[in-house]
Amino acid sequence: MKKISMVTCAALALLGGARSAQSQTVTSTPGTSYTTSGPISDQVFVSMMTGVQLIATFADSSKNQTLYLTGKGWTGTNFTLLSFNLLPDPNTFLTQWKLENNTGSNLTGLTFDAYTTRILFDRSLGGEGTAGSDIGNDIDVCRTLLCLIGDQWNTSVNYTNEVGLTPNAPVGDLFRTINITFNNGGIAKDRWLADAVLFFDTDISESDVTVPEPSSYALIAAGLMGLAGLARRRARRA
Repeated sequence: MKKISMVTCAALALLGGARSAQSQTVTSTPGTSYTTSGPISDQVFVSMMTGVQLIATFADSSKNQTLYLTGKGWTGTNFTLLSFNLLPDPNTFLTQWKLENNTGSNLTGLTFDAYTTRILFDRSLGGEGTAGSDIGNDIDVCRTLLCLIGDQWNTSVNYTNEVGLTPNAPVGDLFRTINITFNNGGIAKDRWLADAVLFFDTDISESDVTVPEPSSYALIAAGLMGLAGLARRRARRA
């Protein structure tokens, strides 16, 4: 199981893996609904994320970049977001992503999009959520490698393009896309070892993640209506 104990969290904190105490808003919107026949696994390693798209948006729009994960992370022109872990191919839940912005323009946003892959971004709902996904964790962004209190900018995060495990509808924990907005002017080059550090939780499906055909939507809707009708009949009998 990928979720780690408080003791492990404390050990990670000593290595620069502490969670941020800054102000951060995390929301989700359905967007386009996707489905997969699964099964879903929470054992994801960095190499398995190859092809996940990252769009970096800057105050100077001429510096905007669209990157794809290869090797240890995303590498662009004077910009990188790389896995920071001693292991050659770490579990994504046990790694932090070290951001370096040397473009000369403040980074104002990031968009992670897994649409060409089977990767799923797993939000925290207080329980397992979709079968096989385990307990998710919302993305966490902090300003420095040590995630010190008193960060100079805040973040707004929105998960979108939800994913459901057929024949069930999405339950609101798995998504294809994460949009991050860096407020208070964005992220410039910092004097610390990293300009920012990100933590996020990923799962993977063993089958393709697709947009259902209209007939599939109809079947899902019919199934949900049937369950609702059964519940009403049971309630009346009671």
